[in-house]
Amino acid sequence: MSILGPRPSVVVIIVVVVVVVVVVVVVVVVVVVVVVVVVVVVVVVVVVVVVVVDSTAVVVVVVVVVVVIVVVVC
Repeated sequence: MSILGPRPSVVVIIVVVVVVVVVVVVVVVVVVVVVVVVVVVVVVVVVVVVVVVDSTAVVVVVVVVVVVIVVVVC
């Protein structure tokens, strides 16, 4: 029994570690994807505004985008 005793706890520890690692990896991937999407959207919006409108609008859009990014990150 003393030999079999540690095994379930070791298995539980391994399972917990694997689950934690998987969760961390998934969270990191999701965060990276969100950041990439936000950056792409920001670039597209800025390019469109630069092409279509004047520099004042660009400043306004950049400020709005920065505020949105800060809110999303927080």
